[in-house]
Amino acid sequence: MERRDVIVIGAGLAGLSAAAHLATEGHRPLVLEHHAVPGGFAHEFTRRGFRFEVALHALDGAGPGGWLYGMLKPLGVLDRITLQRLEPLYRLRLPDFEVTAHADVNEYRQELVDLFPGEAEGITGFLDAVKRVGRDVGGFARDRATG
Repeated sequence: MERRDVIVIGAGLAGLSAAAHLATEGHRPLVLEHHAVPGGFAHEFTRRGFRFEVALHALDGAGPGGWLYGMLKPLGVLDRITLQRLEPLYRLRLPDFEVTAHADVNEYRQELVDLFPGEAEGITGFLDAVKRVGRDVGGFARDRATG
């Protein structure tokens, strides 16, 4: 039997990522998964002839300096994948109106203010709070990555 020095429980995105990083550092990880297929939520399944895709649809931080870029670069995979900017992030269509969520938060804010001018102050305040949380969480992720 082949000897391993690390056991990773779960072959979801986190487990596979951890195992890949451990392997690049010279460890010999063994990944154990309960499900029949690896990937966690990064897979699809079929029921009664309908296909359900349950994977992540988008990730941020893919550009230089971003958290995802920082995870992928040490693995040496950036030259083997194509990252694409998603614009718009999504479009919500309702009977009375449509909202386009732009990747650029300022464009998204303007879209919402144009649709709901009486809510401009609340929209701006909410999106400013979201940006602060994003910076805080991003800082936490960077701190953890650099030790």
